[in-house]
Amino acid sequence: MTKAFDEPIRVLQILPGGHVCGGIENFVMNYYRNLDRTKVQFDFLVHYNDKGYYDDEILKLGGKIYYTNIRNDKKIIKYIKYLNNFFKEHKEYKIIHGHMPGLAPLYFFVARINHVKCRIAHSHVTDTEKTLKGRLLKLIIYSISFFSNYYFACSKEAGKFMFKNKKFEIINNAIDFEKFKYDENKRLKIREELGIDDKFVVGCVGRFNQQKNHQFLIRIFYELLKNNSNSVLLLIGEGELENDIRAQASNLGIIDKVIFLGVKNDVGYWYNAFDSFVLPSNFEGLGIVLIESQVNGLPTYTSSVVPEEANVSNLIKFISLSDDPKEWAKKIAKGKIRVDKTFEIDRKGYNLKKEAIKLQNKYIDLYKELT
Repeated sequence: MTKAFDEPIRVLQILPGGHVCGGIENFVMNYYRNLDRTKVQFDFLVHYNDKGYYDDEILKLGGKIYYTNIRNDKKIIKYIKYLNNFFKEHKEYKIIHGHMPGLAPLYFFVARINHVKCRIAHSHVTDTEKTLKGRLLKLIIYSISFFSNYYFACSKEAGKFMFKNKKFEIINNAIDFEKFKYDENKRLKIREELGIDDKFVVGCVGRFNQQKNHQFLIRIFYELLKNNSNSVLLLIGEGELENDIRAQASNLGIIDKVIFLGVKNDVGYWYNAFDSFVLPSNFEGLGIVLIESQVNGLPTYTSSVVPEEANVSNLIKFISLSDDPKEWAKKIAKGKIRVDKTFEIDRKGYNLKKEAIKLQNKYIDLYKELT
């Protein structure tokens, strides 16, 4: 390592923070855990001022956390002033990596006028919610490429959505295979603990929001129960629509068949209990949970709006959201024996141990270009 790298390169990751631990946060933390932190160290600019889900781990790994309260107080001018002061005081950040599209034009613009040379925008989605807020966000997203100058995406579709005709680089939503490989003993243990030894178990991992489309999942499961009353649905996650989903299940008379497990920091452990994984998303950049389910060998069913790149084995079945929930239920109910596809998934670039080194080297190369 040359003199310029006597200390690790510090890359500022810009994330929501708070108690959110969704796909984007998992993506960043997955890579962070597997970098050589003597060469590249992550620090975090987050957008809540309370303690976040990953804060203790970040500090333990040597990262720094900077808090701004924009997501709570909504004061844009205060936020801009904070950013301006921040970048004036922290000249050590030559590289910032932004994952928050809604505020990206602001933090990238302020970083640019403070001469931050490398401003990476990262696209994790292929669309926005079909609401007024979602339409406004789409307009904001289209302006991001004017203020950033390096472009990453989790899939081709996600890159085209955010960056249009600009050149972007794919950073795979890689995972740690060892955490997600199927384990029969863990399966038996979970199912015994939950009292579902003999059940057909449908599972979903995802935040309760419009994107993940749990409302449709509940309708699918309702139809599944008509043909297989010995089924249960396990839901891992939290979110603003959780109470609505509970109410929907209750109104349909199936609440006793749905188990809400909340957020799990060992989500790979829980995949072992599933017989089918179902994610009927309204849109996805790629869906890191789909990679996880395939590494576990699970029959996986997702909506046809999900990029084909998510199918890193032959375990995914794409189904149209225009299909009746009954049709989804018929396909899911068939079930399949688990198949180990890790070799195939590794070859397609989703082995985190290997991909983390590639990202680490990208940061080092970028830093060398700047100095």
